[in-house]
Amino acid sequence: MPTRPLRPGFVSLALTRNESLFVFLQLMALLLVLVGMGRAASDQKPVPLYLFDQGINAAGFNPIGGVISDADGNLYGTTQGGGENGFGVVYKLTPTSEGLWKETILWNFKGSPTDGATSDSTLLMDSAGNLYGTTLYGGLKNQENTECSNGCGVVFELSPSADGKWTETIIHPFTGGLDGANPVAGLIQDEEGNLYGTAAGGGSAQVGTVFRLTHTSAGWKETVLHNFGGGNDGASPYAPVAFDQHGNLYGTTLSGGTSNLGTVFQLSRESGSWTETTLHSFAGGDDGIGPLGGVVVDRDSNVYGGSQQFSSDLPCGTVFVLTAAQNYAETILHSFEGTFNGNDGCNPNQLVFDKKGNLYGTSQFGGVDNAGTIFKLTRESSGFSYSILHQFIGDRINSTDGEFPFAQMTFDPNGNLLSTSLGPGFPAGGEVFSFAP
Repeated sequence: MPTRPLRPGFVSLALTRNESLFVFLQLMALLLVLVGMGRAASDQKPVPLYLFDQGINAAGFNPIGGVISDADGNLYGTTQGGGENGFGVVYKLTPTSEGLWKETILWNFKGSPTDGATSDSTLLMDSAGNLYGTTLYGGLKNQENTECSNGCGVVFELSPSADGKWTETIIHPFTGGLDGANPVAGLIQDEEGNLYGTAAGGGSAQVGTVFRLTHTSAGWKETVLHNFGGGNDGASPYAPVAFDQHGNLYGTTLSGGTSNLGTVFQLSRESGSWTETTLHSFAGGDDGIGPLGGVVVDRDSNVYGGSQQFSSDLPCGTVFVLTAAQNYAETILHSFEGTFNGNDGCNPNQLVFDKKGNLYGTSQFGGVDNAGTIFKLTRESSGFSYSILHQFIGDRINSTDGEFPFAQMTFDPNGNLLSTSLGPGFPAGGEVFSFAP
C-alpha cells in the first residue's frame, strides 16, 4: 500500500533511505522553529478559488502539484490523497455564473499494479486536450528495490471523449530498474509531441534518471537520456526539466554533486545522443542546498532557480542565476532570511517568467505567519530587485488564506498567477488560488 497522504504542511519525499532520514529530520527541525514563532497581520490576499477538505475524501486533498488552465479558463490539477480509493485524484475546476468554482473528478487513482497512486505532479495538456502526469507510487512493484515496495510509479495520460468522460492510459509503468522509479515532477513536451521528465529513483545507480517518451505506432517508448550516478554527478532529481531555445535540457537534483548537496545539470543533444554536464554543485551556507524546484531558462540560455536550506541557519535558501556567457558562473539574486529578519520568505519553489522577463515565485515557509510567501524579482537595467507580494496568514480562525505552498505558479489567459497551497489548516486539505500580480 502507498504511504498514507500527509497532513497539510508536510511533503512526501521519495529519496533513498539515508537521504530520506536526513531531509526528514532537518525539515522537521525547521517546522518546529517556524511553528513556535509569533503570528502577525498579513497584507493583501490571493483569491481562493477552491478549498479541499479532508473531511470529504472523495474530492481529494493535499494538492502538492500546481494547476494549469485551458483556453476556456478551466483549471486542472492533481491531489496527493483522497478520492474514492484514497490514492489521490485528477480534478477539473470550472467557473460558474455565480462566481464560484465547481470541481469535477476526472480520475480516481486506484493504487493497483495497473494504475498509479499519489500524484505530486503539475499536469501537462497537449493541443488535443489530453492530460499527462506522473504518480509517485502505484504501478509495478519491485521487491528488490525498497523504494518500490508501494509501486514504482507511472506516467499516465487522460483523454477526453465527446460524452464528457475521461479515459486513463498508463503510458509507462516504471520498473524500478534501469528505466527509473518514483517520478515526483510533471512532464514537458517538445514540438514533436515527445514527453520528457525525471524519476527520483531507479536507474543504473538507483539514484534517478532523465527520460523521454516517444509516441510510436506500437505505443509509447521510453528512452533513458541520463542515469545519475551520485558522487560528483547529481542524484535524486525531484523537479521537471526545462528546454532552452537550442533544445538542450536543464534541471536540478536534490543531492549528489561535489558536496552531495545537489546540482544544476544540462543535457545537450549531440548527434542523436545526450551528454550531461554538471553546471553547479551546491555547497551549503550562503549557496544553499539541493533544490526541490526546477529551473527556468531565458533566451540567452541563462538558468534561474532556487535553493533550499533545511535548518535554522541563515540564509533560508536563495534565488540564483547561472550565466551562460560566463561558463555558468553563479550569481545570487536574493538570499531569503525567513522570519529571522523582516518576515522574508524561506525555501523558494520553482520560478516563472512573465512576458517582461520578471520572475515570480512562492516560498514554502517564512513570511509574517511562517506560512509562506509570494515574491517577485523585477528585471532592471542593473539586475533584479526583490519584493514580497503576499505573506500567507495560514490557519487563523475563519481564514481562507493558504499556507505552505509547494507548487510552481502558472499564468492563466488573463495574466493572473495560479497555484496551490497545503492550507488553510485542518480539517481543510489545501486550496487552489489566483493572484493578480
